[in-house]
Amino acid sequence: MVSLPSWRFLSVITVFGAVASFGQSDPPRTFGSPENGLSSRLVVNRDRFEQGQPVWLYLDVYNGGGEPVSLVTGGGVWGALHVTREDGYALKEADPAPPDHVYMKAISAGKQANLVAFFASGNAYAMFPVLEPGRYQAVWNPQGEASFHEKRLAPRSNPVAFEIVPRQDAEEVPHSLAPEIPFGTPSEQGLQCRVRSERDKFLAGRLITVHVEVHHAGAQAAVYAAWASPEAVDFELLDAAGTPVPTLIPTEEPTPFGGTRSIEANHTALLHSIDLSGRFFLQRPGQYSVRVLAAPRWIPGSDWFNFEVLPAEILDPLQRALRVLFEHCPAGWTVGAGLSESGLEQPGPQWSRVPCRHYRFFIPEESDRTFGTEPDVFPIHFYLATEKAVEEPWEVKEYYEPFRTEYMGRTAFGHLYLIKLHPSTLKAWPTAKADLLNWLGKE
Repeated sequence: MVSLPSWRFLSVITVFGAVASFGQSDPPRTFGSPENGLSSRLVVNRDRFEQGQPVWLYLDVYNGGGEPVSLVTGGGVWGALHVTREDGYALKEADPAPPDHVYMKAISAGKQANLVAFFASGNAYAMFPVLEPGRYQAVWNPQGEASFHEKRLAPRSNPVAFEIVPRQDAEEVPHSLAPEIPFGTPSEQGLQCRVRSERDKFLAGRLITVHVEVHHAGAQAAVYAAWASPEAVDFELLDAAGTPVPTLIPTEEPTPFGGTRSIEANHTALLHSIDLSGRFFLQRPGQYSVRVLAAPRWIPGSDWFNFEVLPAEILDPLQRALRVLFEHCPAGWTVGAGLSESGLEQPGPQWSRVPCRHYRFFIPEESDRTFGTEPDVFPIHFYLATEKAVEEPWEVKEYYEPFRTEYMGRTAFGHLYLIKLHPSTLKAWPTAKADLLNWLGKE
């Protein structure tokens, strides 16, 4: 079974130039100046972040020459990404990869490709520590080096600027500071886990950020295996009636681990900071409880963390659309959605990056099938974007061809892009396309 990729190749709308002389074509205007037929473009997924939000930087390369090229990429050359504060201080990569951690990526003539996705800041696995409030500038600059061990490097990119601001969560709801949360039952090693937050009251439609921490209560240093990504953390989240809250993003299976880590006795380590509103449907006001379930390797489960979601007007149309989809979802189907913090994304592999979100309708029993087997009924995948995308000359590999989307027009919640429905889907839900357009209010 071919699974839908997560479109995390962040970008901006571009305008394409005419074909130039000598067999070369002009790059889109947002790319840097061409060097020997190649142009680079660095993009940040938004220009303003609250402290702790994921900061992604994406390096795209356009091949305006007449021949395919192969460029070196990978952690071994990431040092060419330079991020500086407004005072001129240059950030240092927390855990640089060895120089031999590289591979080659080919780009056809007249095509563009995402060469590198930099997870710049957000948690312990990012290139840099969680960034302090302030203004920053980033640029891809090999500093005059055109090659790496005789392998060609992407040329210098345009600089991009972004700002980190203090988190606003604690100021939104007065008297919402959370009590101290105890750690859960220790493992045989003496490791304990907890879910905590700075507060226990949140407004509907806003970030609901919790922190997953591990504490070592033993007498000697210990080693543990941690989750490689926030999506791999296995939560149980219940409403006041004890009913599981609908999950928007399933826990990654098999659970990917980020390698082993050591922790000193009587020390606490942050594993991940996670926005629960991006993982679960938490727009309904009420009381909720969340805990981390024990991981297969060495991380014990946590105690419950209790919090409340308060009524609030939801201004984001991509959030409001989610409620409409849940209200109309047919029996036997359920709703899924991409991360709410992603910022810019492609609503399909052939489009420019715009503020959008990926949604899907699926039958839960079908999604639980063993990896590699096709479901009897394929899910429905679509995107809503607050800006209209334009087609760009992306290098779309054969694997991604089935995920091209059709532009369906503007709706009350944004521009709709739909992946072609599978025959099995049409058989199970013949009116799916018409229903979707009706629910979203096609203009």
